[in-house]
Amino acid sequence: MSFVERIKKEWKPYKKRFIFLLFITVLSAILRTSIPYFFKFIVDLLKDKSPISQIDDYIYMIVILSIGRFLLYSYFQSNRAMMNFKFQWNVRSRAFNKLLKAGKLKFQHINIGEIVTRLSDDTEKLTWFLSSGIFRGLDAILIFGLSIFYMLTLSPFLTLFSVSTLIFVVVFMLVFRTVLHRAYSKLQTSISEVNDYINSSINGVSIIKGYNREENLKDYFYKLVKKRKEHEMRVVKLDRGTMVFYQSLPHITTIIVIFVGGYKVISGEITLGTLVAFLGYIKNLIHPMLDIGTLFVRGKRASVSSKRIEKLEDIKMEYLNRAEKISFNENIVFKNVTFKYGEKEILKNINLEIEKGEKIALMGKIGSGKSFLTLLLSGIIKPTEGKIYIDGKDISGGNIKSFRKNIGYAPQEPIVFSDTIKNNILMGESLDETSFDYAINTSQFKGELEKFGLGFEEKIGPKGNTLSGGQKQRLALARALYRKPPILILDDITSALDAETEMNLWKDLFHTIPEQTLILVTHRPKTAEIVDKIVIMERGKIVEKGSHCDLIKRDSLYKEIYVKMLDEK
Repeated sequence: MSFVERIKKEWKPYKKRFIFLLFITVLSAILRTSIPYFFKFIVDLLKDKSPISQIDDYIYMIVILSIGRFLLYSYFQSNRAMMNFKFQWNVRSRAFNKLLKAGKLKFQHINIGEIVTRLSDDTEKLTWFLSSGIFRGLDAILIFGLSIFYMLTLSPFLTLFSVSTLIFVVVFMLVFRTVLHRAYSKLQTSISEVNDYINSSINGVSIIKGYNREENLKDYFYKLVKKRKEHEMRVVKLDRGTMVFYQSLPHITTIIVIFVGGYKVISGEITLGTLVAFLGYIKNLIHPMLDIGTLFVRGKRASVSSKRIEKLEDIKMEYLNRAEKISFNENIVFKNVTFKYGEKEILKNINLEIEKGEKIALMGKIGSGKSFLTLLLSGIIKPTEGKIYIDGKDISGGNIKSFRKNIGYAPQEPIVFSDTIKNNILMGESLDETSFDYAINTSQFKGELEKFGLGFEEKIGPKGNTLSGGQKQRLALARALYRKPPILILDDITSALDAETEMNLWKDLFHTIPEQTLILVTHRPKTAEIVDKIVIMERGKIVEKGSHCDLIKRDSLYKEIYVKMLDEK
């Protein structure tokens, strides 16, 4: 998407507002450029010693035009600012929602610092230009053009000398366009690198201290900041150099006008009022010229930022939300399912049937593909090849949100938000006391509440740093259980629980909702014994399926894993 297409896209919902601002811009520019023209008549009348009654009307007109311009421009500025904030909200919301809907695997190639920079710094640069930048630029162009028009009506010859310096502006813009673009791209990249390094260092501060690596990281951080400083300084130098160039041109023009215009006044070719009006218009040209130069620079910045934000907006969603709702009443079938992440094949030709109410354990070595299989089951990622059927219907042809309502999912690493315990469990759902009690009792979390002074209303710190590993897992499990979902997917969620707590959990779970379909990843032999079916995975493939009794009787990979787990215990 080109920068012009971006502008059209963002303004499309606000066509009436755009036309309104355009009208105000034109009217404001006309008022401003009319004022110097009246000075010509005042000066010429004063020079001719005309009576004050002839001058009054021109003075009143200047006062009225000045007040009108002031009021109109103030209103114009506030409307521009309002649109800046509207665009900020739209761009950030759109990109953030895309990230949420796409899923983590779709943007893992972009580090967190880069995402934060694009949603904050890049968005501000872009959205400022979309409203304030465009209309300030249009205002400057109109004032410049109208001033030239009035100057031509006063003296074409003097106008020619006044605008001769504009040729240098055009040449300058063409030469510096590529240089500025490269400088801003490098600066934004270095900002992202610093932000990402700060984020990763704060998150891993305990590891850094544990390995006594503070000095090493400080040195590397210094190098990153120094690199950013160099890019910042280059951009500042280019900005200042550009501004000095633009600021010099009007003064040169003023000197030319005074020299040539003074000669014309002395020779009687133009009046003194004309020269005074010309000097007023030269002053009128100064700010527009500076604005045009500044906006040229900021436009290049905004163009770079637009491309960076576009990469977030172009992230594709795993599933499209279609009209047909997906319900779960019979079974889930994986048919020749393969999943690739990049060029790497994670899951290969998976064929699996899960009946409603069945309890299944996924087992296998680390990296065998168990967690990716749970992501496919929960509708978070989409198969690269093959189909997943729910009650005989292809999941990709239905409304994925309706399917996810059937699922309670607790990932391997519990995700905890900086909010209260209650809100972490509810996740935006309305409170139902019965369901809430069921969730905290079944997850074995109720006993933990006594350790928190405010109970359910206790605020959890960033990333749940006030909770232990076991408490995080219980909380994540309570969240998954709250809606009493028909399908419960637990990815090694009980690893931080002791054996007794885990067995109490399964006992309560199987007793309260016996018809619930359960898919769990586990490494514990006792858990494997109580499920209906065990699925053994190795290198992305299902190599064995069956009950504990069936698999333990024969020479199987499950038996090998089971015996090894018992020995480790």
